[in-house]
Amino acid sequence: MSSFILKNTKKHFKLIIPFVLFFLIFSKFIFSQNTEIDEIKKLLIPCPQNITINSKENSNNTSVFDTNFSRKILTNKENLQLTKDNIEDFFHSTNIKFKQSNTITNKDGYSINIDKDKITVLSSQNSGLFYAVQTIKQLANYVSSTNKTLPCLIIEDWPDFEKRGYMLDISRDKVPTMESIFSLIDILSFMKINEFQLYTEHTFAYTNHKTVWDSASPITAQEIIEIQKYCNLRFIDLVPNQNSFGHMENWLKHDHYLHLAECKQDCNTSWGPIKRKSLDPTATETLELIKELYAELLPNFNSSYFNIGCDETVELGCGASKALCDSLGKGVVYLDFLKKLNSEVKFHGKKAQFWGDIILNYPELISQVPKDMTALVWGYESDYAFASHLPKFKNAELEFYVCPGTSTWRSLIGRNYNAFLNLKNAAINGKKFNAKGFLNTNWGDHGHWQPLSVCYPTILLGAAYAWKYDSSSEQNLENSLILIFLKIQPEI
Repeated sequence: MSSFILKNTKKHFKLIIPFVLFFLIFSKFIFSQNTEIDEIKKLLIPCPQNITINSKENSNNTSVFDTNFSRKILTNKENLQLTKDNIEDFFHSTNIKFKQSNTITNKDGYSINIDKDKITVLSSQNSGLFYAVQTIKQLANYVSSTNKTLPCLIIEDWPDFEKRGYMLDISRDKVPTMESIFSLIDILSFMKINEFQLYTEHTFAYTNHKTVWDSASPITAQEIIEIQKYCNLRFIDLVPNQNSFGHMENWLKHDHYLHLAECKQDCNTSWGPIKRKSLDPTATETLELIKELYAELLPNFNSSYFNIGCDETVELGCGASKALCDSLGKGVVYLDFLKKLNSEVKFHGKKAQFWGDIILNYPELISQVPKDMTALVWGYESDYAFASHLPKFKNAELEFYVCPGTSTWRSLIGRNYNAFLNLKNAAINGKKFNAKGFLNTNWGDHGHWQPLSVCYPTILLGAAYAWKYDSSSEQNLENSLILIFLKIQPEI
């Protein structure tokens, strides 16, 4: 009996050996591929959705993308100031073939096929081609850093969020120079950001309101037009931004505008005694002022959207509007004024964005927000409850963004630990609940003390997560910071 068992065991063992060997060889092959892909990803931020090694191309799996080709990419004159106007020149001068293809369904999506003798890029829109070039430039940096030839690769890529934005506060003590703004736009476009906002309270040079902006180094209409043109060439939507309800203290501190204040003297609010911070929504002159501002500001922008603000209206119901709020409810008064602002935005052919914090205090009213408005759901702590708040807007059939932040304001060196978790939280839950956009905010509360360089890590990581959440983006962040801002090749 034992002899029979032994013979059968040997027989079965012989049958199993080929499968075990195949498994070991295949596992080693897969592991080798994954390791090589992980190495390549060290300089790819945002991380592409799919990267695969095409081992069928040739026996040694080396592609045309070697150090010489990489040098040609990095020194290409079109690469230095790549815009929508010279994308085709870039491809022509580098011998990279591009084709517009309806098989790429996402307007910003693309595919890159790198084989032994050519590189082919597919996209359905020029924006996709533009983003493909950013990835090709990063691949060239990888080759240059490692002195390695790329394997034959297929990259299939598209963004998780349709709108991928960055907002810079220019109303709390720092208005950047045009040179700084252009430099920032270049960084954003390299990171595949497609929406840019300049948060404004009093720093646009309105013709009839010099008293408000006279000592604030305001942005002018002509400068907005120049910024607009620069953004357009880089597939970035410059969205106008003018707070229109709360945070109007830089207007209301002047006696000329005092009659428009909700609280002309200190009111007892949830933030303590406050005055001259929010507009009075019941005053006819308030809406007249807003109409005048919109009429002068909005024609300078070609965006379809306009951020009207309306956050943190803590004085509402504590001063001039108290009687009406006591009668109708504070939430109803807020929503009624929001609707009036929306009507004015529509008059100018745009769609209103608004901060979602106040309406979240009245969840029963969210369904009454006009369906053509976009809620900007902001929260800046690592554990902000995006998961519980986003469904309220989704269920109301409203478009909404997730809006985390750089966590650099009220700080000299930033709070990167909090920011990284906050950005991750927003990206994961934004994708889960199908948010239209991801807007990374960089505020200047209490003086905008933080240098711009302190914000770079969270600007880059926010841009990466706006495209795709991938843990490797944080792990490889240092490499990208060295390459983009120090202009040197990192050791990887």
